[in-house]
Amino acid sequence: MLGSGIGLGLTAALGAASLHGGLALRRHRAANNRMGAIGHSWVAQTFSSGALSLSGMLTHARQQSFGALDFNTATIRGHSGQTSTQLLDAANGYAQLDADIDALIDFDVGVVFLAVSRNDPAHSMARSATLANTQAIIARVQSRMLSELGHKPLILLMDGSPGSTHQSALLAIAQDARTLHDPVRGICVVGIYDVLADGPDSLTPKSGVLSDGLHVNPTGAYEAGAALYAAAEGAVPAVDLSNVPGLLFGGAFSGTGGSIVSGSVVPTGQVPSGWTLHVISSSTGSLVSSVVNQGGHTWWQISATALAAATIWLYDNTNRVGLVTPGTDRMDQTILFEKDAGSSGLGKLALQLRRQSGGAYGYNGNPSQQAIDSNWAGSGTPHTLPAAAMAGMLRLPHVLVDGAGTLMGPRIEFSTPAAMSGNFTLRFALPQGRKYGGLLTD
Repeated sequence: MLGSGIGLGLTAALGAASLHGGLALRRHRAANNRMGAIGHSWVAQTFSSGALSLSGMLTHARQQSFGALDFNTATIRGHSGQTSTQLLDAANGYAQLDADIDALIDFDVGVVFLAVSRNDPAHSMARSATLANTQAIIARVQSRMLSELGHKPLILLMDGSPGSTHQSALLAIAQDARTLHDPVRGICVVGIYDVLADGPDSLTPKSGVLSDGLHVNPTGAYEAGAALYAAAEGAVPAVDLSNVPGLLFGGAFSGTGGSIVSGSVVPTGQVPSGWTLHVISSSTGSLVSSVVNQGGHTWWQISATALAAATIWLYDNTNRVGLVTPGTDRMDQTILFEKDAGSSGLGKLALQLRRQSGGAYGYNGNPSQQAIDSNWAGSGTPHTLPAAAMAGMLRLPHVLVDGAGTLMGPRIEFSTPAAMSGNFTLRFALPQGRKYGGLLTD
């Protein structure tokens, strides 16, 4: 079912009012849906060459929000390997931090995610120094943005994460971060530590969520992203991307007059009118395509059994001459998706926007940085998508239309690693492409 969630411990209480002197006060709410982030590699790994990464927790939070959270590369300020001292950059007059905040101000960001403490134990930093740095970063972000934008951002502070080393120090950092939770003042601590730990305040991570004892794999990223969105839900404005201005194409799937292009695997079933199911590569297995109605939407459903070494495209091949102006118009492409529980061997689930030349549009018009949600998760068991049910909205990093080929339409791509057998059911609904102007374009 769309919008299903995960039990998230600390974050379950984030929507509750805080009590001050016996008075129930409302939590601070974000001024808008635009999101930024400042932090270490967990922030930096959100994007890879312009494409959203399936190993990025912010990617999954954005998808699970169904449009309620949005961001682009300019507002995701990741600095791999840095400590909280380096992120604060007080020794250099806060130069780096102020540059990060400037980017958030430029895009009028309403929500700021902070992940600042994960690397401190490896540098033998005092627990008190980490807490002081965290408080200073929060204060500077909020004060500068309030001064220059006229509204204070909602801060989503990651409490921490377990790991394979420095385990006691990592738990202490998370426990200290939780003391900063104050929703009334716009500081919400996101309980990611316990989401990834083997139990509440366990020193060890649970199995299957970290790739190297330090960073999340796609399963860990999905679960951490769920915690992040749960913390923001109810504190960001409601959106309905099924009814937005500037719609150029899309809407409900209809009919069954689409086409199938086979490979070694020959799909069976029906394809929505105007769309193509194309087996780009495959070795063995089966694919069944159908058009189903449920939950108020018409879904294109794809069921794979024992699908090996496969790359599958689903695309709208219509040429749309004259609908957009290269170098001026921006495109926002979205589609709803569901993945049933119990899947295995699915390593990529991606949305692109195509042009007549056959290529995908690049982020901000740069073909070398393709705008994709979300890119390949890598090969091998730890790097496939989680077996759990997934639901959300795939949404491109917004693109600037260039002149290299006529606008066509969206392409969904899913793949299975060569050494694995893919068994999964996917559904897609409400593909929409619109042009617009304004923020989140650089």
